[in-house]
Amino acid sequence: AGIIASTSAIALVVAAVLEEQLLVGSIGAVVAGTCVGFLVYNWYPARIFMGDAGSLFLGYLLAVVAIKLRFSVDHGASLTAVILLTGPALFDTTLVVTSRLRHRRPIYVGGTDHTTHRLLRMGLGTRTVAVLLATAAALCCGLGIAVGRGVVPALPALIGSLTVGIALLLWLLGQPSSAAEAAERAAARAHPGLGSSAT
Repeated sequence: AGIIASTSAIALVVAAVLEEQLLVGSIGAVVAGTCVGFLVYNWYPARIFMGDAGSLFLGYLLAVVAIKLRFSVDHGASLTAVILLTGPALFDTTLVVTSRLRHRRPIYVGGTDHTTHRLLRMGLGTRTVAVLLATAAALCCGLGIAVGRGVVPALPALIGSLTVGIALLLWLLGQPSSAAEAAERAAARAHPGLGSSAT
């Protein structure tokens, strides 16, 4: 949450400054500064951790700043730009809600089914996951700024981003959503047919 919020907040500041919206930019700068300051102590090995209250509040602040942005392009392109600027957070939220609904778990109860948890269970290191998420967020936000400035056409950017996002979503939904599910799959691979004979 910290790395994605930092990247998104910095991108929102850049977009606001480019559109000469200094009040929106200054609010975004406060959020960005707070996130980067948090990352100093949260970077692996972390000394502090963010809870649900922190991540939900950050998401709310990022959404407010994004909604307040006014781009000089038409409404459709402006909406696309805002979606791309907040895309990394929207992606993880969609992944978690979809996964919990599929497994009939309450969406408001915390768990280890976020993007980061799934990537860690695949064997990627903590720093690697953080850098990977920061890079993906920066690319998505950079595309959002380009669409908001009218440099990149909105429709191809939206279609391309949705295609990549849906493909990643389906792929990650196929990965274990918890450590217990990962252990079950490993056991099933080690002893094929054991689970099917019991049913």
